Amino acid sequence: MKKLFVLFFSMALLTACSEDDNSSTDPIVGTWFVAEVNNIPNFTLSECNTSSFMTFNADGTTNSVFYTQIEGICTPGTSTNSEWKKQAGIYSLTIPIPELEAISPLSGTIQFNVDTFTFTPVISPQTTIVFKKG
Repeated sequence: MKKLFVLFFSMALLTACSEDDNSSTDPIVGTWFVAEVNNIPNFTLSECNTSSFMTFNADGTTNSVFYTQIEGICTPGTSTNSEWKKQAGIYSLTIPIPELEAISPLSGTIQFNVDTFTFTPVISPQTTIVFKKG
């Protein structure tokens, strides 16, 4: 009976550890694509722009590539890295966009939802960029 109890207890302990490991991964970790852009003067989101993505890593780093139409060709911008963080339930990050040096990097906050998040730049709170998980 003791052996059965020890076996059951060991299995329960291992199961509990693996569940904790899964829940420790932040839901923002993964690759997210631009789905919507609001309130940016003289900018209309194109199919090409929706290829733009950010990959959030569990270590608090990101990699991103933003696409734009150049002479009719959908062209990837420079691959960039940045950092993200979550403090007291609030996400914040900087989006580096080398092609927009005048306003890059964009610092702001994220309102996170299950399969989307909305980025709002600090310098332009009426502007939003919505990302969808890919």
